[in-house]
Amino acid sequence: IIQGGLDSDPRYRDIPTRDLVIQQTALGNGETLPAPGGSAAQLFLNGYLNESGGELLDQACQQLLGRGLRALQLDFAETSMVNSIGISYLLDIIEGAHRGDARLEFARVPEHIVELFELLGISSRVAVRQL
Repeated sequence: IIQGGLDSDPRYRDIPTRDLVIQQTALGNGETLPAPGGSAAQLFLNGYLNESGGELLDQACQQLLGRGLRALQLDFAETSMVNSIGISYLLDIIEGAHRGDARLEFARVPEHIVELFELLGISSRVAVRQL
């Protein structure tokens, strides 16, 4: 249990807490997430997945899914931390993908975030590949 938040816990002192940055690319041949019908995208997440970053990510994903996207990969390689509000946005994205019958994958997830996803049961709802 973390008492007093991230600032007071020495384990998290060096983790950057800047907002999330999202970069989008279309998945091409040889990528890990094939899309039925050829409609796929990959979002690269960079930074701290918190309220503002989570909202931005959720809006981007829901917009893509609303356009009929068939496969979506979120790349967490440069994600430093995910807080509880970020988790709630990820759950919303998972639900949106399931409603739209789209494939969703969390790729290159750092070990400490994989452990969080396993603890919260997210790994049972979406494919999670560790960094």
